[in-house]
Amino acid sequence: MTFQVFDEQGNFVGSGEESIQGTLYHYIGEDFSVGIPREKLVVSKSPPELGYDLPRDVREAFLDLRGFALRIGLKIRLF
Repeated sequence: MTFQVFDEQGNFVGSGEESIQGTLYHYIGEDFSVGIPREKLVVSKSPPELGYDLPRDVREAFLDLRGFALRIGLKIRLF
């Protein structure tokens, strides 16, 4: 996962990468900036509990990539 860091004024400070191993969880969390609930995905070793966004309806998510195909096209024009 690549992330970017910004200071209090919104200026870019730096970036980095982080690798996390765990279970993919889906939950509903409260977005306090607009006051409405939002669906969230997080990778964690344990289910999200009472936290800063008040997670509820926590369940394990799954990602099924069977049948997923990636098509790449290449066009070369010489003249």
